[in-house]
Amino acid sequence: MKPRILILAGMAFASLALFCGTAAGQSMIEMSNKQYVLPVSELATTKTYPDILRITADDIEAQVLPNRGRLLSALRPRSMKESMLYQTFVPDPFILSSGLHAVDFGGYYLSIPWNVRDRQPYDLSYKIMEDTSDRTQVSLSGKDILKKVSAVSIVTMLRDLALVDIRSMIKNDTSAKNFRDADFREIVLLSALEGVEKRSRLLLPSESVTVIDSKEDWVGSQGSITAWTSALSQWSALKGYYDVRAQSSSDLPCFAIHYPGQRVALVKIWSPADYFDSIEVMSRGPGYRQETGYGPYFMVSCHRANLEIAPKAETRFRSTFVVLRDVDEAMTLDEMFKRAKPLLEALPQD
Repeated sequence: MKPRILILAGMAFASLALFCGTAAGQSMIEMSNKQYVLPVSELATTKTYPDILRITADDIEAQVLPNRGRLLSALRPRSMKESMLYQTFVPDPFILSSGLHAVDFGGYYLSIPWNVRDRQPYDLSYKIMEDTSDRTQVSLSGKDILKKVSAVSIVTMLRDLALVDIRSMIKNDTSAKNFRDADFREIVLLSALEGVEKRSRLLLPSESVTVIDSKEDWVGSQGSITAWTSALSQWSALKGYYDVRAQSSSDLPCFAIHYPGQRVALVKIWSPADYFDSIEVMSRGPGYRQETGYGPYFMVSCHRANLEIAPKAETRFRSTFVVLRDVDEAMTLDEMFKRAKPLLEALPQD
């Protein structure tokens, strides 16, 4: 049989990407461009009906939305209709603390390459590197022309594993100047599953958080430290808007959202374990309806302060989203991490 190769766009990432011919009919990927997605950028590459990649494994289904910079747009167990990542294709605008308007399509994305004008990640090109009945790999790439920096992420899924693995590389394309970013972020919007789950809770690798802001200081005054209790971690218990920050932990490089009513959890693990300095959480809880543009989610950002990349050098990190079943209501983040980590051993280690 002749190999079936689909190459739409992309850039070389030889040390990470794998190439494999695929026999006709053997595939985990279904591509569609029938969904309208609100255009918020003036870029010529922005499409009204962009390609959406649906990747299906035995137990989970993921969606990738390259044209809106989403390395993941949705992720769900196949036993559930709802995505554990918040997703919207036609978001309403909300107002940032700076007074500027922005929108968020949800999912998982990086702050490099970032379109400052539109307050969005840049559109990404993609290339299907491998697509067989057992494994798929998609390369997503983009470039920030003003900052002279490029990014490539490899999304990997295996048929028999309930996880999505994403390896990212950020490269300084200049030959004479260091690239500096005072606050590099990877951002994920975790759905509260408002329609089916009343007790969704966010688990952090820290027992306390520092208050950045909260409505009428209900969490505490700015800069104060407070315990990470159910009053903050359980979405339905939130009294209003808050923005808090926890220290990252190299002993427990992960966070998770748990849906006790569904007995499932989504655990996000990163490596190197010390790559990120802190974790920021923002939510409005059930009161989100009172403010235009927000939704039923926790916005969780892993931060790396003072990222610096030498000329022609690169930085790499890995984030893996693991879906766990049969999760007891009292299970701790440490216990979830110990269950999820062995599954990563089946992934490519190059």
